[in-house]
Amino acid sequence: MPDFVPQWLYVVLSLLSIAEWLPNQCEAFAPVKVASSSSMRYQAANERFTSSSPSSSILLHSASDSSTTEPDPLDELSEERKANLFQFLLRDLEVEQVPVLGVDAAETHIFQAALWTTMAELSENNVADKVCLVFESIPVDTLKLFVQELDSIKSDSFLMENVPELNRINATLVGRGVGPAIVLATSNRTKTDADVYQSMKQSAPTVDGTLWMRAMESFATRTSPGSGTILNRIIGSTDVCDILSGYWTSVCELLTLPEQEKVAIAVSYPPSIQGLDNERHDRYVSVSILMNRMASLFSDISNIHVFPTYDRDAIPRNDKMASLGHLPPSDQGCSGELLDDEKVKLQNYLRRSPLPTVIITREKNAAEVLDKDAVSVLQSNTQEELEEAIKMEAEIISAFE
Repeated sequence: MPDFVPQWLYVVLSLLSIAEWLPNQCEAFAPVKVASSSSMRYQAANERFTSSSPSSSILLHSASDSSTTEPDPLDELSEERKANLFQFLLRDLEVEQVPVLGVDAAETHIFQAALWTTMAELSENNVADKVCLVFESIPVDTLKLFVQELDSIKSDSFLMENVPELNRINATLVGRGVGPAIVLATSNRTKTDADVYQSMKQSAPTVDGTLWMRAMESFATRTSPGSGTILNRIIGSTDVCDILSGYWTSVCELLTLPEQEKVAIAVSYPPSIQGLDNERHDRYVSVSILMNRMASLFSDISNIHVFPTYDRDAIPRNDKMASLGHLPPSDQGCSGELLDDEKVKLQNYLRRSPLPTVIITREKNAAEVLDKDAVSVLQSNTQEELEEAIKMEAEIISAFE
């Protein structure tokens, strides 16, 4: 295990039933892992209610199904009957040999980390699979919000074109939200999809944590000298679910640190080397939008996005979620500071990092502060000097290949 992997990352999930399907996977960065020390227990369902309860296959609906204006039949049930129905549905899932995992999470960032880590494990396999996560300490409305947002993300053609591995993953509420549980399921990959996914994974550069961190430290020094402490974390996978898992695990880490320390965490992942430049750029943008959308729902943290092919004018400008954490469009200047037209065009160089990266911080105006600091860098460097610095950092990344 690399010595820069935080040990606390391994203790969020606890088993409700045996889940041998969860493989041990650790590269340069380890997301949330399963622990078996403290199993959650649920009381058996009331036998009278069990004998007359409908099958769970009828009661698994996406949140979009339950967000209509029609009356919710669950409103007519007493709390006791809801609890009994929930127990029955969990037992029914276990009978169907669906792993049912209890998650020791009382906060939404841990809730997100557990969901994305589980989706990352499911995404690794080409065959259909299913798992149920139970969140005793998370309000059902929070679960509904997540499922609705995931449904909305999957309906976005731009996102699904650029992160297609997410398209086969579905989230549903157990019993339309009768209890705090989500079922995550994948469909079978077609041979074509499986070949594309395998090619994406195999073509990713091999992670060298030491060199990659050195390159990111050079980038931070070059673009934002004196901006404070930035902790670098490396994710070893290009799968968007692995990336979101590492992102939310880093949010968990950040929120354990004293707020007065003003620490940020930079989460980097392997650059895409397939496709044309604009296709790689669109994938980086899509990943940043996923982070922004989920963070805007469940957390007070802020994101700053940087990546190797950064071009602000190729990022949707009228989409708030796409714009968060990015530079202003070039025709709006640099955070209100006056720069001549030539210098404004160079702003992109200050967001061109050796690795695709999100910098996570508690500071709401962090991107604005960073960009104001960058003005002095722009004013004191020529285009040739900036290009040379970017080339040097890229060479650090590839030094071991």
